[in-house]
Amino acid sequence: AIGVDAKWMRSKVQDLKNKEHIGHGYAYNVGLIQQLGNHFRIGAVTRNLSNGLSFSDNAIPDRLQRDVLLGGAYQLHHKNVDIQIGLDVNPPFEDGIRTNIGGEIWYRRFVGGRIGYLRHTEKRYDSLFLLEREQVESEERLWKTEGLTLGLGLNLGSLTINAAYTPQMKPIANEKEQVRIDQGEAVYSFSIG
Repeated sequence: AIGVDAKWMRSKVQDLKNKEHIGHGYAYNVGLIQQLGNHFRIGAVTRNLSNGLSFSDNAIPDRLQRDVLLGGAYQLHHKNVDIQIGLDVNPPFEDGIRTNIGGEIWYRRFVGGRIGYLRHTEKRYDSLFLLEREQVESEERLWKTEGLTLGLGLNLGSLTINAAYTPQMKPIANEKEQVRIDQGEAVYSFSIG
């Protein structure tokens, strides 16, 4: 199977003079899945294929980071129970391993549960205010999400309801530094399809 999706994105960036800039643009994801036998599937997705975002100021970087996601899943059906175990990896691993491993179980395709482990890192560029010099500077910092993920699902005919928990992405503190997160701790999501 081959799939393509498109997304419209809007991004707000703050420069070193505290001026906000808004950019927008389109990006595409392309993926394929190959079934191997009755129980095993492998797949790959290339994400964020784009010409970039458009900002009114040409000095603002407008490129989106492209990446590739590789994965595999093992599926098993036994009587009224469907089980799937999956693993995906997101190279390159220059800032540490980025992976997601987990499993899900469905009873009569009516009610299901998911559990997994997520580890993701990404570089972000943030503005920070230096009290000593009373000026704003831009800093590159590594952000990390790591921990247990949980989910519940319910199928009611053609209606699907899902709820999930994912750990919060946090900046990694440098040596002799404390980082304070003002809002939130984890990500809770809810969807109806």
